[in-house]
Amino acid sequence: MMIWTVLLHRCCAIALLAGAAAPLLAQDAASLQARHRELQHELADNPFRRPLHLESSETPERLEGDVYARLDRPYADVSRLLHGADRWCEIMILHINVKRCNASADTLPAPSVMNVTIGPKNDDPKDEGHDITFEYRIAASRPDYLQVVLSAEEGPLGTKDYHIVLEVAPLDRSRSFIHWSYAYGYGLAARAAMSAYLATIGRDKVGFSIDGRNDDGTPSYVRGLRGVIERNTMRYYLAIEAYVTETPAAAGTPDDEAVLRERRLRNWFAATERYPRQLHEVDLATYLEVKQRQMARRRGAPATRRKRTGALPATPPRPDGKDATAVDLTRHTPSGSGGAADADKSPRLPHERDESVGMTNRQPDARIKKGHDDVERGAQDTSRAPEADQTYRQLKQAQPKPPSNKR
Repeated sequence: MMIWTVLLHRCCAIALLAGAAAPLLAQDAASLQARHRELQHELADNPFRRPLHLESSETPERLEGDVYARLDRPYADVSRLLHGADRWCEIMILHINVKRCNASADTLPAPSVMNVTIGPKNDDPKDEGHDITFEYRIAASRPDYLQVVLSAEEGPLGTKDYHIVLEVAPLDRSRSFIHWSYAYGYGLAARAAMSAYLATIGRDKVGFSIDGRNDDGTPSYVRGLRGVIERNTMRYYLAIEAYVTETPAAAGTPDDEAVLRERRLRNWFAATERYPRQLHEVDLATYLEVKQRQMARRRGAPATRRKRTGALPATPPRPDGKDATAVDLTRHTPSGSGGAADADKSPRLPHERDESVGMTNRQPDARIKKGHDDVERGAQDTSRAPEADQTYRQLKQAQPKPPSNKR
């Protein structure tokens, strides 16, 4: 059982790191701005209901995913906030599966180093996670173009050649255009581990792209490795967006910094909850509690346990009765057209979303209905998990302890 648990944790680590192969980079402001013009239609009319375009692909040896997005933030502000390995650790740790991130001091011209730990979404100290060491460098920093590169030669279970790139260029005085790319290579061991993950705890997870239709006419989202790539490409991009859209206070006091960190956490969570089918994992209270502890450890400060008093106030229902927060990825609504996401960005509480039919074409979910019927007729849970866990603990306690090496 322990071996299987360790294997699944390693599979999850690969899934959490999944990203894109080295894409075609712009290298300068003119090229990136030209790419913005090429994507005008995709940025204006897409299922995300915002100026964002997501691409992904898979080859036998590498995985690939890219986000292109327009931000209502001046280039000077965005560029300033994306300089420095320590700031990138602040970005990375917003991701629900990044447990730790520590950066070395910037010593130009030598690149900085970022030690990142990827693991399960809980904060159990026994879940050590998997470490990956990134080399951070500024490939280009000009008044009209920024390129940041994170690279790593190897990752867990045979993954290799990590290549993460961010490009930013100004569009006008108040807007910027971002290209975010995430890439790695893999071999037979990594593919086998990912197959195990996708056959078990990752079997119901999907990406954003629609690759067909189900028998009932609902969209069929990509699964497998492309689904993994798309979910994590979005999560990391939303972390960047949550970070740069909150400007530090001029005073820079500890209280100001604490408020700023919480706003960024809430912004990241609210952004992911707009796509619950793909990105929902935990409720807001759990996310804040775990991340506050992780951030406190990163700063070397004592972590304080948060009171679980719930999340943001419930979103009032829309006049048409539809979910006011979740984004329907099957509809192509021009961004900024006053859709659901524009009306109210605060997420509903988990039970409010789960009890709605907004994510199931306003039809009851067959699995939920069966669960209700089973409870009503008095069906009993046949799971043997509690007995299995108890037996495992007894066997583990009965094992002799290894001899001590101390003399």
